[in-house]
Amino acid sequence: MVAPFSPLSQFQKADNADKWEGLQPGRPVKAILPHGADLTQTGLSLPSKLDLKQWQEVGEQLCKMDRIMQWAIGDWWCFGYHAYGDRHAIATAKALPYEFGSLMNLGYVARKVKTSLRNEVLSFTHHATVAPLPPDEQKEWLLLAVAEGLTVKQLREHIHSKEQTHLNEHPELRARQRAEDLLSKAHRALPLQQDGFLVSPSDLDLLDDRYVQDLLAAIRKVAIIYSSTVEQLERCQKYRSSSDDVAEDGIIVQQAAE
Repeated sequence: MVAPFSPLSQFQKADNADKWEGLQPGRPVKAILPHGADLTQTGLSLPSKLDLKQWQEVGEQLCKMDRIMQWAIGDWWCFGYHAYGDRHAIATAKALPYEFGSLMNLGYVARKVKTSLRNEVLSFTHHATVAPLPPDEQKEWLLLAVAEGLTVKQLREHIHSKEQTHLNEHPELRARQRAEDLLSKAHRALPLQQDGFLVSPSDLDLLDDRYVQDLLAAIRKVAIIYSSTVEQLERCQKYRSSSDDVAEDGIIVQQAAE
């Protein structure tokens, strides 16, 4: 059964798939901003006399630093997870003034895309796009993105197109993927409110007619879709069960004849 993955469980799944080999050194960078620009706790300090070219160079350096910090935070998490164990690492990470799910997402990409495959020309999001793929495919797509100057959107479209072609050539994989997608959606819907109403009667009393009408229309559509799917699955299950009974009866009859 496929369960929905939280950012933490997604990282743990990725981590379990490959042996941790430690952090690989990359090319050092200077984090100092040019032309007298300084970072503060609440923003950026710029000198009053700054020409357009200098202002652009400060922006370019800030963008590089932003990309570097995404990798740095992801690598920081991966190191701590293995150096101190998941319990201590998670407790420490949750105490940081940083959204835990975002941190886990950075850690997932850092864990999946090895240092040797990371490309300075491309954004962190380019790498996040190829992170679910095997290393050889990651390398192939990242090189293509550099060679053709692909945006993140274009890279996603290229990968999706190739995956769809592959799934169309292998119907059993397409069926399994669709089933996994449905399982994930169903599991995400379950914890909404298992111990009571999705919307309490007291809350409903405070909503105007428009909200109630919109809620009813949206949830009715979901209910119809899931009800139809339940009927399909039950018919499939019943058919397979009856087929198994026939097969078992056939074996018994054949054995009796022998």
